[in-house]
This record gives sequence, C-alpha cells and structure tokens, in this order.
Amino acid sequence: MNFDTEKFIVEIKNRPCIWDSTSTDYSDRNLKIKSWDEIVDIFKEKEVMTIQEKKVLVDTLQKRWKSIRGCFTRELNRQKSLKAGTSSGPRKSEYMFFKQLLFLQKVVALREPEVTATDSDSESQQDRQMINFAKRPKTKETAPEDDKFLEALDKIIKTRKRHEMGSQDEDRLFMLSLVSSLKKVPPQRKMSTKIKIMTVLEEAACFETDTDDSS
Repeated sequence: MNFDTEKFIVEIKNRPCIWDSTSTDYSDRNLKIKSWDEIVDIFKEKEVMTIQEKKVLVDTLQKRWKSIRGCFTRELNRQKSLKAGTSSGPRKSEYMFFKQLLFLQKVVALREPEVTATDSDSESQQDRQMINFAKRPKTKETAPEDDKFLEALDKIIKTRKRHEMGSQDEDRLFMLSLVSSLKKVPPQRKMSTKIKIMTVLEEAACFETDTDDSS
C-alpha cells in the first residue's frame, strides 16, 4: 500500500475537529481521538493492529499532518509577501498540495513558523538517518508497491525544479538506494516509515525555499 497524501488531506478536511479552531468540535478531545482512529483505519496496512502499532501510526500521521500544515503556512506567507512586494522574487513552483489545503486559509495565521533549536536538532538527526539509510546497496528489481513509493518521492523532488539534470540523476539513484533497506522494514512499520521519509523530504524542500526567498 502506498501512502496517498491527497486522500489524507481530504480525510483531514472532512474532520473539522482536527483543524478548524473556529468549530465548536475543535475543543472536543474525545471527538479528535475518534477522528484520528478513523484515519488510522483508512491508512493502516493490516486489519489487526496491536495497541503499540496503532499508537505509532497515529503519532506518525499526526506529525505528517503538522508538516503538511507547516508547509502550507509558509507557502501562504510567501505568497502574501509577494503580493506586498516584500519578497525577493517568485519561486519556480508552489507547494504541491497548496490548492488542496486552501480550506485552512481561514484558520492559519499568516506568519512565518518559528524553528526552535529542538526542531533543528530533530531535523539534523533525521537527515543523518536518511544518509545512513541510503548507504545500503541498491537492487535491480523493485516490487510494484515500492515502485509507487519511489514515484511519490520522485514527485516531491521534481516539484523543487532546482537542480541540473545531473543532480536529478543523483537524486534518482539515491531513491533507488533506499529500496533494499525498505524491503527489510517489517510490514507493520512500512507505512509509518514511508510517511516519515516523505515528510523529511517535503520539509527539506520547504525550508530550502524559505532560505532562498530571504537571501
């Protein structure tokens, strides 16, 4: 099963208690728990999950949502700066899920998210894990499921449109190098692992854009 980010956004949108701070349901903790349980049921990779497995997937999906919302906030803030003439110039491409997330516009504050030292340390650690993860030898053949995952990663990288063709080839080789390691991940943890990898890449793309716009 390949993680479908667009479907994930739709499921979040259909549950205002998760994102709509103007809704009376937003303060209903039990409803939020129920909503996240429903989302886990949609994206889980097996019918029966242990309590710990469910907890891990809930935490991974919540972090995924926080990352997506953060990228949308930065893109919204960037576009506001462009209209005000305070930005150094337009980016080559907007955040890939920006249009699907426009329902957040009424609740997201148009300000640059602050990056704490803890966040930076966490991102650095994730980057190191990604580098170590990629050092394993690549395989010549990939399963259909992993091919779809590679396509999703490829889409994230291509939207940046920042590198020369040679760099794009290096990116593709890097993604292929993940396959052998991904195959070794237990089936019950594959989905959360894929989500984490995609989240790291998207956040890296967002932060790189912020740096370029401010230079």
